[in-house]
Amino acid sequence: MKRIPRSIIFTSILARFFSPILSTPQAAIAQSEPLSHGILAATAPTAVPPLVPYAGLAVDAQGRPLGSPVSVTFLVYKDESGGEPLFAETQNVAVDATGHYKVQLGASSSNGLPTELFATGEARWIEVQIAGQSPQTRVLIASVPYALKASDAATLGGLPASAFARAGIGSLAAISGAPAVTSAAAADVTTTGGTSGSLPVFNGATTVLDSPVFVLGADVGIGTAAPAATLDVRGTTDLRGGTSVYNESSATTTSASHSYGLDFLTSVYDSSTGAAVKPLFELRAEPTGNDTAAPGATLNLLSSNGIAATAETGFHFNSNGTINFAAGQTFPGGDITGAVNASSYDLAGTLFATGSASAANAYLGFAGNTGSTGTENTGVGYATLTNDTSGYANTAIGEAALSNNTAGIDNTASGRAALFLNSTGGLNTALGEYALYNNTSGGSNTASGYSALFSNTSGSLNSAFGTGADVSSAGLSYATAIGANSVVSQSNTVVLGHTTAGSPGATYNSVGIGTATPRSVLEAVINAPNALGPTLTLTNSGGTTNVSEGAAATSIDFNTYYHPSTAYKNPTARILATDDEHYGNTLAFHTKIDGADSNGLQTTMEIYSNGGVGAFGQPSSTDATDGLLGYGGDGIGSSTVGGDGGAFYGGLAFGSGDGGDGIFATGGNSNSGTTGYAAYFAGTAYASGGFFTPIQVAHVDHPLDPANKYLNHASIESSEMLNIYSGNATTDELGLATVKLPDWFESENGDFRYQLTVVGGRFAQAIVAKEIANHEFTISTNASNVKVSWQITGVRQDGYAKAHPLTVEQVKPERERGYYQNPELFGQLAEKQTEWGRNPQRMQRLKVRHTTAKASSGSNPSSPSAISLTSRLAAESTVQP
Repeated sequence: MKRIPRSIIFTSILARFFSPILSTPQAAIAQSEPLSHGILAATAPTAVPPLVPYAGLAVDAQGRPLGSPVSVTFLVYKDESGGEPLFAETQNVAVDATGHYKVQLGASSSNGLPTELFATGEARWIEVQIAGQSPQTRVLIASVPYALKASDAATLGGLPASAFARAGIGSLAAISGAPAVTSAAAADVTTTGGTSGSLPVFNGATTVLDSPVFVLGADVGIGTAAPAATLDVRGTTDLRGGTSVYNESSATTTSASHSYGLDFLTSVYDSSTGAAVKPLFELRAEPTGNDTAAPGATLNLLSSNGIAATAETGFHFNSNGTINFAAGQTFPGGDITGAVNASSYDLAGTLFATGSASAANAYLGFAGNTGSTGTENTGVGYATLTNDTSGYANTAIGEAALSNNTAGIDNTASGRAALFLNSTGGLNTALGEYALYNNTSGGSNTASGYSALFSNTSGSLNSAFGTGADVSSAGLSYATAIGANSVVSQSNTVVLGHTTAGSPGATYNSVGIGTATPRSVLEAVINAPNALGPTLTLTNSGGTTNVSEGAAATSIDFNTYYHPSTAYKNPTARILATDDEHYGNTLAFHTKIDGADSNGLQTTMEIYSNGGVGAFGQPSSTDATDGLLGYGGDGIGSSTVGGDGGAFYGGLAFGSGDGGDGIFATGGNSNSGTTGYAAYFAGTAYASGGFFTPIQVAHVDHPLDPANKYLNHASIESSEMLNIYSGNATTDELGLATVKLPDWFESENGDFRYQLTVVGGRFAQAIVAKEIANHEFTISTNASNVKVSWQITGVRQDGYAKAHPLTVEQVKPERERGYYQNPELFGQLAEKQTEWGRNPQRMQRLKVRHTTAKASSGSNPSSPSAISLTSRLAAESTVQP
């Protein structure tokens, strides 16, 4: 290990404290560098000079060098303190980078220092005062008076200079780059008294005593007679000026030199060697940036165990004052106040934290890439954003999050290995371990949960929430999976709840809106007393732009089995709302035709925007189904009446129009068979009002061939509401017969008309002897025991008949004019039938349905009978409501 050269410290301290002793002209000190303020050297021993060289230090209160030049006043006093100055002058001195300066005292005058200043041979004290500072402590200058006193220049107190020097004390070499000090040849001391090796000191004008300084060969001791080094000081040391430790050699373009070391030694007993050793620390300045435009130095701490050579500890101060800590450095807990400035932090030799305020980047925990040109990136955790080259505005938290990102932007990854493989994808958000792990270039994806969207690579605008929520294909878009283990397999799709691959519906979730315990797959609960509750809204924003191309519609589909084939995706049932172009909808109910998964839908019922309802039976290769089938409810109580199978009410007409029909029925046509009944009653039928028909027919099984024929009889028509009663009576011996009638007869009937017919093998005459009175009338014949057949016709006079008299001739209502009950009898088209005038929309729908159904059934009896929305609406659009 290298220590500070003993010649440097020796020269510095002795020149600082013992200049009176070393001031013989023959031993004048030559300086190449300033050592400390207050160092005074004698001039050459030949002629008496008018000037005296002086070197000092000009620094401020913090020890920082003052700017050059500096105004300095030098004053010479007789005593160490007090008194008036014997000489004073002020000079502007040049200060080097370390604060040192050199002057010639007396240089401000052409005559130099006055010779009478030192004529008495007494000691003189110099005081230095730098402009703006307090005076410095006076320094004793004793050698100069004798140097200037020519009569006594060769002696000191009558003694030669050799009397005050031992072997080993020679001229002091220059400090910087000078050879080591060599001892002078030994000389005998001619004086008596004193201690061998002790440096004498004046205790008066003519007397000398032993000083605390001892010289032993080439070593000097202060406070010790056995110095162990070039300079060995036993005791405290105060240095009242600058102290320099110089470089060992001068630098070249190929090598630089560190300073000599400043060692701090200890003594420790080594049990392995059985001897004491001296472990030490050494401070040494070491060069940096040799042969560059930015040379510098560090202050390093070295150490030795007292056996091996000193070695670097790793701890050093940088030239800017920052500290480089040794590997493995730890810090106790506590608070740090003030600013801590650093561009990066290492941990165990690996970059732990770094960042840039100008680039808005921040990395912590072995994160980030210092070579990246990206900005506004934040990485926290091992290996986060370590491969980023130009990406910006990314945030990665957790081990290896966004580890492979190179140019991706605006990504957020939180969780171990989140967005691990992302390289160029942007605007992604991954929350959870392995979230969006395989994404490389996909953008605008959101994943929350362990392994969420794990399989996505290049797909964009996808979302997944929950552990294992994922896509089954790497390149989907606008696909959303909600719930743990939910998987979506196609774009533009939302999947809610966990799914089982290859087995749809094997697992599912119930969804509750407004309820924590949904009772079905979807339940919405709203507490809205006296107001509309939960509402499901389906909107087709496109609307109908051209009815010939199709009508806008929305639907709710039902499937009661899983469709194994992807080629056929028709539901088993559908509720369809179709735009009617009058700001309303037709609500249609469809079902799939039985027989095969590939079959289409058929219309079973429609509810029109005007309130009408259509029920449609479906075609069949056997017997077609009923269009509308109603069953009345059963009365299960002892006196409960059963419910009606159907109740129909015609609409009211509040203006001059006609009221609506309660039931409109038309029989089905046939290509070659019999037209169906408009209505069929399998029991008694009751009509509380009139029954209008062109003909009333009694239709019964033929009595002679009931299995194969019907017998039809027409009813008798009249312009009056008549009741006809008939019977047979036989006159007695007097030729009289009284016919008893019901007691209500006269109340129900009036304006009686009589017909009598004699029955039998003989001719006789018969008359009505007494007309109806008191519920009877009398027949009289001109012979006895004559059989008479009678018939009475009465005009109804009950309350209903009186309230509703029969109008024999009636003017047709406005809507029915130009239309006929049987248009074909008058050479008119079928569309001139009366119902076309009364209900044109209904008749138009019937016509379209019959025509379309007939055409489709004719080509394929098993094909769907649902009317095409396009053809039906196109046909119906010709008739406005």
